Amino acid sequence: MKQIFIMILLLCYQSIIAQNKKEISIEDMWQNYIFVEKSVDGFYSMKDGIHYTELTSDEQGMYIIKYSFSTGIAVDTIYNSNEITIEALKKISAYTFNADESKIIFPINTKQIYRHSTLSFHYLYDINSKTALAIDESKAQMNPALSPDGTHIAYVSENNVYIKNINTLATTAITSDGKTNAIINGATDWVYEEEFGLVQGLAWNSDGTKLAYMKFDESEVPVYTLQYFFDLYPKNYTYKYPKVGEKNAAVSIHIYDMNKKSTIQAQTQTTEESYLPRFQWMNDANSLCITRMNRLQNKLEILKINANTGSGIIFFTERSDTYIEVQEQITIIDKDKSFIWMSEIDGYNHLYHYDSNGKLINQITKGAYDITSFYGYDPISKTLYYQSAETSPLMRQIYKIQLDGSNKKQLINFPGTNEASFSSNFSYFLNSHSSFTKVPTFEIYDHNGKLVRILEENKALGTTLTGYTINYPESFTFISTQNIELNGYIIKPHGFDPNKKYPVYMTQYSGPGSQEAIDQWNGMDLIWHNHLASKGYMIVCVDGRGTGARGANFKKVTYKNLGKYETIDQIEVVKYLRTKHYIDTSRIGIFGWSFGGYMVARCMGIGADYFKLGIAVAPVVDWRYYDSIYTERYMQTDKENKSGYDSTSVLPYVKNIRGKLLLIHGLADDNVHYQNTAMLLSELYKRNIRFDQMTFPNRNHGIYGGNTRFYLFSRLSEYIVTNL
Repeated sequence: MKQIFIMILLLCYQSIIAQNKKEISIEDMWQNYIFVEKSVDGFYSMKDGIHYTELTSDEQGMYIIKYSFSTGIAVDTIYNSNEITIEALKKISAYTFNADESKIIFPINTKQIYRHSTLSFHYLYDINSKTALAIDESKAQMNPALSPDGTHIAYVSENNVYIKNINTLATTAITSDGKTNAIINGATDWVYEEEFGLVQGLAWNSDGTKLAYMKFDESEVPVYTLQYFFDLYPKNYTYKYPKVGEKNAAVSIHIYDMNKKSTIQAQTQTTEESYLPRFQWMNDANSLCITRMNRLQNKLEILKINANTGSGIIFFTERSDTYIEVQEQITIIDKDKSFIWMSEIDGYNHLYHYDSNGKLINQITKGAYDITSFYGYDPISKTLYYQSAETSPLMRQIYKIQLDGSNKKQLINFPGTNEASFSSNFSYFLNSHSSFTKVPTFEIYDHNGKLVRILEENKALGTTLTGYTINYPESFTFISTQNIELNGYIIKPHGFDPNKKYPVYMTQYSGPGSQEAIDQWNGMDLIWHNHLASKGYMIVCVDGRGTGARGANFKKVTYKNLGKYETIDQIEVVKYLRTKHYIDTSRIGIFGWSFGGYMVARCMGIGADYFKLGIAVAPVVDWRYYDSIYTERYMQTDKENKSGYDSTSVLPYVKNIRGKLLLIHGLADDNVHYQNTAMLLSELYKRNIRFDQMTFPNRNHGIYGGNTRFYLFSRLSEYIVTNL
């Protein structure tokens, strides 16, 4: 009797606690921002490998503080905004050291250009004299690069490259042919930035005697015009955007000699039918390393360029029957005698050691798992550090291994996702850890995986969450009717009763190499999904074929048929859900953004019998309307693969749509153009198919700014509750 009484009291207590918890509101999400997690701001490992800096602030000012990795003790204040009179430097948000860490570059009044690129007024701060120099007060700059000795700074302004002498303040124009929508010097065009992640088009050699820079001749690339609605007449923004099969920019790399005051061109033999997605200096100050790819991106070559003559040789080639993903910079070691390369050549993403002639020395990592990030190589201990999905495709762990493939050691063993940032000599690393149920934690470890110190635990967010009803994702796996094992997660409705039936809100992205069901903190997505769970919806997310961390075959099965198998697998999710007695099979909806929006539109047509509702945000509707580099990587061109483009288009299946369809798009989307939605609208009108729409003037692919996110998610909530 006593035990029963205690159990009753415990149940009553839990019930009272549950009743006192709040449900998540859109106001708390997108007006009060109470669910935003903290990170470690401005973390930078210094070149000595035993200190790091952080950007901090208080009521008096802003500071860059130097700390000891081992003790966490602040040993110096590198920058104090109270010690400088320039008003623009009183508030800083980013900083970069030069090679010897005697100077800092501060970007001020930064304006976003595209996804990665920015335009700023830069100041060069001298740590010893505590003085600052404006790079150019008359016009903004991008891509500043200090020479190794800190005596010169190269930068880009109005599509031209300049070099400023820090001592004499004299500025030299290295190029003069820069012109909007024609010639870009020292930076990249839209499609290189978006699809190769490359913005910085300037690089000094090791002794500062030469500067390499990229040149894009995009004069023959077709243009696309966005309209902004601010004044009496719309403002047109026209930029170069190569769609499938259209002309790309002709890209070249040039080398400016500081002593000779002259420029030569690297002999890369490239046209608009090839790409130069990476370039870097070797340890030898007169050798430049350039990556070249063909337009279909199934052949990759690495060239060694003589910086004095411009002549080059190919020293490494990789080919693929499908496509090759561009890696980050190659890691050149042993005084340029060998290099470390990451490739999917054996069916999984692994690390390889090649000599300078491109001959394989050894495969460093092996197994049925993918290396997901390579952090670097310590030449002293001959150790490589990396992140992989070895324990599970749903997790990420940190490892180290010897160059010869021996002595592999797992440094972190926390379930969930771990991401590392190593010190320059690999003595320490900052680990960011999170999981479905654990808020991000930032901790410092030594190179053997021993915890040194905790920097940020997000305790405040954790405390906030205890005041709300939160159901966390639960992983699950199922076998589709096509005998494919698929991974996903489910968030149950608040107050879940297995004897009741619930509607389902499916969310997915599904793009090549992506993962949504990975075990990590899902931030605002988790909060949004719990808002829906509080209204009785079950949230389901599944990664279909084409997604990442499961080897090349699982990812590349979609080659030349982008969207085919991905759509089949989302329909397979519904088939699986229909076997569950607690699912209301007549009330299943699907949501997606960008590639995910494309998937929604396809699912609503091809899977009309399975989905009651679809919400497509910024969707592609036909791959012919998307950019050349991304689309042709996975689909070839429409001339080479017409049947693939025809069958994966959304438009032929519009006639089948029967469910409630909501289309959302920003009119200023530079990535997935509103043209896509316009083409879909035309087909919907033609077929007399009812739909709903939200259009956001002056908003890009992310659809944010001002009250936009609050309005968007408020309307999404209302739409789902009303129609699903």
